[in-house]
Amino acid sequence: MCLFAENDILPQFNSLNVSKGGIETLLRIYQQEFVKMGYITNAPEVNLKSFEHFIQALVIHSAFLYDSG
Repeated sequence: MCLFAENDILPQFNSLNVSKGGIETLLRIYQQEFVKMGYITNAPEVNLKSFEHFIQALVIHSAFLYDSG
């Protein structure tokens, strides 16, 4: 999950800046959405449905912060 915070590969989520609590935000969103999505990985494989759910939750959260900031 920490791959989403300040990386050079994926589009940046401004709300996930490490110095502004980005890792804590990732973990909080994951915990909130876990019941709905389950684990993102199963051993070496990625559960794409769970991964997509998590990304959508990040986008919604990022849009909310952008609108309220």
